[in-house]
Amino acid sequence: MPTTTPSPNAPWTPRAPHSIAMRIPVALAALALLACVVGPSFAADPAILRTITTNDLRGHVSFLCSEELEGRGLGEAGGRTAQRYLASYYTRLGLTPFGEDGTFFQPFEARGRNGRNVLAMLPGTDPALRGEFIVVMGHVDHLGRGRSGDGPVYNGADDNASGTAAILEIAEAFTAAPPRRSVVFFNTDGEESGLLGSRHWIENPTFPLESVAAVLCMDMIGRSEDGYVFVGGTGTAPEFPELVESLTKDLGLKPEIAAGGKAPTDSMVFYQKEKPILFFFTNLHNDYHMPTDDIEKLDFDGLTRITKLIYLVGADLANADDSPEFTEADQTALPATFGQRMRDRMANARANSPYLGVEPSSDADASEPGFVVGAVAEGSAAETAGLKAGDRIVAIGETEVGDFRDLRRALGGRSVGDTVRIEFVRGEETLTVDAELGSMGSR
Repeated sequence: MPTTTPSPNAPWTPRAPHSIAMRIPVALAALALLACVVGPSFAADPAILRTITTNDLRGHVSFLCSEELEGRGLGEAGGRTAQRYLASYYTRLGLTPFGEDGTFFQPFEARGRNGRNVLAMLPGTDPALRGEFIVVMGHVDHLGRGRSGDGPVYNGADDNASGTAAILEIAEAFTAAPPRRSVVFFNTDGEESGLLGSRHWIENPTFPLESVAAVLCMDMIGRSEDGYVFVGGTGTAPEFPELVESLTKDLGLKPEIAAGGKAPTDSMVFYQKEKPILFFFTNLHNDYHMPTDDIEKLDFDGLTRITKLIYLVGADLANADDSPEFTEADQTALPATFGQRMRDRMANARANSPYLGVEPSSDADASEPGFVVGAVAEGSAAETAGLKAGDRIVAIGETEVGDFRDLRRALGGRSVGDTVRIEFVRGEETLTVDAELGSMGSR
């Protein structure tokens, strides 16, 4: 597992988890007894499953959601460091670079940012099947320091350091016992900005799209509750429901299964191209897209079992005589409680969002820079600090305020209880006051 945290700008090569060198010979020796067996029995060999460990998952997540990576934002230094970490790990496993120009990377430009997907491949052992690919994927990017770019770090432990760590452990397990079909490990960038990396790959594939046999996508799989796991997309191939049901039962997991192939994550673009997909998820929580999505809140026992589940599903598909046949399943696949959890999360975010308590003026002179206060909420931070209607706010802290958008940006990285210095113009005077921010929930 990683034991050193590099600076975001420094090149770095991680040490492979300590047990790789010892595990692979043991696993291969066990597999010699099973040389003629394929399918679930092959995939379920205990020596292979033991390569997936809680300690290694914790080590990967710890690095990926560390403060030094600053939230792995699209096109940012922390995101680049995370991508180098993945490429170095795949190199240690002996995987084939499957990006562009013989590298693990596929660069792309979108929305003024330079993104970069990471792709690695393990060749299959069966000459008749190695031209087909099982894609194991998930996004590595997160939200950086939020909209303002200078707020608190959004570490994204669950979203999606958990899924990224699982992909690394699954890659190690496959390396110990290469399957008949080839396996691609695909870490996308820019998912949080609208599936940018996966959409770019679909339009600019680094290997033939028609060779994709199935896609296993994991996004936020670190917050299992009592063995819970959601699996969407089971209706996109006839064999998926029985396969998922049997394997989750063997691992003591409690699955919620949905047939639909549509989901708000990277698997969506493959479903739209008529590829069988499965999407793994442990549901929404109040820390979703918040700076509080931290490693201390992850359930590593659940994450370990879910990682083993995804490996077993992938190994079964990669060793089967026939590849899964796509079937249309146009429903959106989300947990039954997703909608209520989203409403709860929004209410929680509102209650914990910083609130100054000023409304814009409807007749402000637009030629003058600044946010002109039209009204001050009773009992708000603005009223306590002495702001009045007609005041023109020109700066909050170090951020200049030219309009309402700038005001929102200046407050975006703040927390309830923070004290901010407000510079404003009243009449001919430029004044400053300090205000302790309240919460939206206290309005």
